[in-house]
Amino acid sequence: MRKKLIPLIIIMSLLLTGCGHELDSYRPIGDVNDLEGRKIGVNLAWASDYVLSPRDGRDLNLYRYDTPADMLMALFYHQIDAICIDDQQWLMMAYTNGDALHKVPEPVAMDGYVAAVSPSREALRDQFNSFLEYYHGTEEFADLYKRLSEFDGVSYVPGEHVHPNGTGEKIRLAFCADYFPFCYTEPDGTVSGYDIEIMYAFADYCNYDLEFIETSYTDMTYGIATDRYDIGIGTISVSYVSEMELTGVFATDMYYEVPLYLVELKEGATLTMSDEFYW
Repeated sequence: MRKKLIPLIIIMSLLLTGCGHELDSYRPIGDVNDLEGRKIGVNLAWASDYVLSPRDGRDLNLYRYDTPADMLMALFYHQIDAICIDDQQWLMMAYTNGDALHKVPEPVAMDGYVAAVSPSREALRDQFNSFLEYYHGTEEFADLYKRLSEFDGVSYVPGEHVHPNGTGEKIRLAFCADYFPFCYTEPDGTVSGYDIEIMYAFADYCNYDLEFIETSYTDMTYGIATDRYDIGIGTISVSYVSEMELTGVFATDMYYEVPLYLVELKEGATLTMSDEFYW
């Protein structure tokens, strides 16, 4: 499962020319469907690992890392050819090192996010799916998806229309506040993010009173499975659905797609990591 995104400050500069010779010959990626045995870094048990695992040992070789920082460092030292990340991760990396990194334009795969629903709340799952059928056709969702695709890697831009919370049945919504810009907590305690906007729109549509419960990813998944929470959000990949269902947890339909990209170093690139980097 996707791990926490935690602040990492690397107080050094890395001059990569000559730093490690595991990959002496630079071969820019031309075809994401045939990677010709390249070494591709992924985060262990994240969506990219799930999606690319069937290709491991065939046209690529996967190298799994515990954190994005570990994976990025391996790329910096030329131990792997490329890394596989989602669009938002790319934007954050590009913010600090865009001149030295190259994102292959064509996605290598598509991911997407779902909400997890308690085994006792099947009707709630069905209501959320019905809401999505309506919501995906609205200008409001088109605006949200546009803002998500134009995210600059730094600033979350909220929508102009903010739905009020409902006044009906109270729904216990567990969320992970570490997943900026999807769901996080402002300094004043306000819960914000793209996923949060969708949940407020859902609450307004069905007149539910959402009780936001900030917790860890592990507690959220366990709490959903044991009925302590009704619904959970926080960049839950569609790749995890089959495992969720084995525990009796319901998964909603996908509420938006997220492309996965390959990112490689530019030839002869000098990379600096001296800013605060959120992983």
